[in-house]
Amino acid sequence: MTAECDFREISDAGTLVATPLVSVHMLAYRHEPCLAEAIEGVINQICDFPIELIVAEDCSPDGTLAIALDYQRRYPSIIRVLTGSKNVGMTKNVARFSAVSRGQYIAVCEGDDYWCDPTKLSRQVAIFQAYPECSLVFHAADVIDYFSKRKVAAHRRSLVSRMFSTEEIILGDGGLIPTASILIKAVIGRDERPWQKGSPVGDYPLALRAAMMGQVAYINRVMSVYRTNVPHSWTSRHKP
Repeated sequence: MTAECDFREISDAGTLVATPLVSVHMLAYRHEPCLAEAIEGVINQICDFPIELIVAEDCSPDGTLAIALDYQRRYPSIIRVLTGSKNVGMTKNVARFSAVSRGQYIAVCEGDDYWCDPTKLSRQVAIFQAYPECSLVFHAADVIDYFSKRKVAAHRRSLVSRMFSTEEIILGDGGLIPTASILIKAVIGRDERPWQKGSPVGDYPLALRAAMMGQVAYINRVMSVYRTNVPHSWTSRHKP
């Protein structure tokens, strides 16, 4: 294991599902006010297949780790917590997922977002089963303000569920696909190209890579929520 993804894992190997179909990747840093809702959105999924939730906690100065560990104790068959002795930043924290993720598909939900539909994963997996050429499936999402908790926008990329072309993915830039809506084939998520590593964000290069490797499907149904104006988030720190 390289220094870039050194970490310790807190999980119950004897209780964890043996072969999860979906691995949910949840980055967590300073997410104490939001993390419980993010985790609840995952454990409330109604699926006829096994899943695992991997929470990668990056030495938060608040109670983020304590919340993650509490849920791990309550749901040991699903939740694994990764952490370390020092803060490593988003890129290296993501590398921790790649080192241990076991699912055939990878879903993404950062600790300040959440899933609002318990059928989300089952609907997305059904698309993969119906269209094996798909490499990524995403869906519509609502946007709420962190402070007011009011809905401020909705990300609906089409009036109907359909396939998106590679050109649309490129022109859509990083805001086309809500991060918490992503479900991608794990082989694509793990096979990171050198050009992806230089990006300051991970979701847009991931979408480009998926479009190069297969079809990208869109479900016109709101199934996740993106929080805007979250303190310490990448978006808040990089506003002009």
